[in-house]
Amino acid sequence: MGTIKIFDLRRLVSWFKEICCWLWEARLGFTCFGVLIIFFTVSFCVCTESSIRLSGLALQIMGMCLAIRGLLKVRTYFQHPSIRNLFQGWFNQFPKWRNNRRIHLKGAITGVSDINANVSIWTNDNPGDLIERRIEAILQNVERLKDFQKKVVMNSVY
Repeated sequence: MGTIKIFDLRRLVSWFKEICCWLWEARLGFTCFGVLIIFFTVSFCVCTESSIRLSGLALQIMGMCLAIRGLLKVRTYFQHPSIRNLFQGWFNQFPKWRNNRRIHLKGAITGVSDINANVSIWTNDNPGDLIERRIEAILQNVERLKDFQKKVVMNSVY
């Protein structure tokens, strides 16, 4: 008879685990039922305006939390990283005070460079001056343009 009781005890433990798993599958329904019982108890037994408002606020917050939880589950269903992993990745990218990264560059620089500097002087045309002075300024500017053109042609040949 002693072996039968041990067998029954093992079966009882196994049956209890199965019942717990069965109840766990309906946890959302039990949670909703429990929240509604708490809501009705607080709002109608205490029966003050502030208790009804606080109960409504609690229901809204719980509904918002459930909606966020549902969105996060949809995110993991489509193999996107969780918000926690995104936050950890963002936090790990925080700039460090001392940057220990080293960059090794190898290469060669070849080329020919030519640097020229030109200064040009230009005589402004002032409409208030006499005609002779204005024509003289224009002729000086034309001569300077000719000299500059010669320099450009001489530099482009080489």
